[in-house]
Amino acid sequence: MKFNLYAALLFLMFLAIGTTCAKDNYPQDEKASQLDQAVKQLWTALSHQANGSPDIKGLDHLLHDKAVITGIRQPLNQSELSQLSKTEFLSRINKVNPYSFTEIELDRNTYLYDNWASVQSIALSKRVQDGNTETYKGINSIQLAFDGKSWKIISLYYALESQSPMKLDPLELITNDTQ
Repeated sequence: MKFNLYAALLFLMFLAIGTTCAKDNYPQDEKASQLDQAVKQLWTALSHQANGSPDIKGLDHLLHDKAVITGIRQPLNQSELSQLSKTEFLSRINKVNPYSFTEIELDRNTYLYDNWASVQSIALSKRVQDGNTETYKGINSIQLAFDGKSWKIISLYYALESQSPMKLDPLELITNDTQ
C-alpha cells in the first residue's frame, strides 16, 4: 500500500505542476516515440490466439520489477478489487488459453513530464471461444518511468466496464502557469 500511495502522490504532483499532452504538444522526439511503442506493446503482449498465451517475456521486460497491477471488476454493480505484484500478475496470466483474446486501444490521453508519463486509455477486450464472442471495454491508468533505456510500467490500474458510459473527458483541467 505504501508504494501505491507514493505512486499516487507522484502522479498528483506531476499533474499539479502543469503537464503537456504528448500526442498534441510534446515534440515527437525519441523518448515520446518509445513511450508510444511501450503502450502499444502492452496491448500486443496481453493478446493471444486460441490455444496460446500472453507474451510473458514481453510483459516481463515492460513491467518494472516493483510494478503493481490493480484491477476492479463490477459484476452486478458490486466492485471486486484485486492488486497484484508483477510476479503475481505474470504467474496468473502465464497459461495456455482455449480462447483467443485481443486488446484494442480505442482512446488514449498521454501526459509526459521528463522521465515520467501517465497514460489514460480505453481498450476494447475481445474474447472468442467456440464461435462465441464476448466484448467489453476497460479504462486504464498506466504510470511509466523512463530508466534511461526504455519505459517501464510502474503501475497499471484497470476497471472493467460497468453500466456507466466510458469516455476520457476530463472533468476539469487545471494548469498552473508560474510565469
